Amino acid sequence: IFFAAPLSFPTQTLLRVEQGRGVGEVARDLKERNIIHSVLLFELTEKLFGGRVVAGEYAFERPESVVAVARRLARGDYQLEPVKTVIPDGASAREIASILSIQLVDFDVTAFYAEARQKEACSSGTGCNCNCRLRKALGRGAYNGLYS
Repeated sequence: IFFAAPLSFPTQTLLRVEQGRGVGEVARDLKERNIIHSVLLFELTEKLFGGRVVAGEYAFERPESVVAVARRLARGDYQLEPVKTVIPDGASAREIASILSIQLVDFDVTAFYAEARQKEACSSGTGCNCNCRLRKALGRGAYNGLYS
């Protein structure tokens, strides 16, 4: 029963695994989010697949066993589908945000606008910081290099 997915498994959800996170930290996140039953069982199962997890953003469309979850995280099997989007030439930041918010599940409009303002400052030569974080603003899949 502990190998099976929890009854409260959150379908249609995303899990972000940050670079440098250990198996134990990830296991606790998985348990808190009802993706697995047991931290210990996940850690033991993960050891069978090399004892590490690959950073990135993972989509969970339906319940999965602890073995399936461990295998996916060890292999970097994100199960994210790339989204092809057309941005018309000359589109304003507002128009781009509108298009992307429809196409991307967790698109952060506020972060996108902040980044667009920063890019505008960079191109105008005023207030340039060049610590640009546009990939974060893009949301789902951006950490996996799907949207560039």
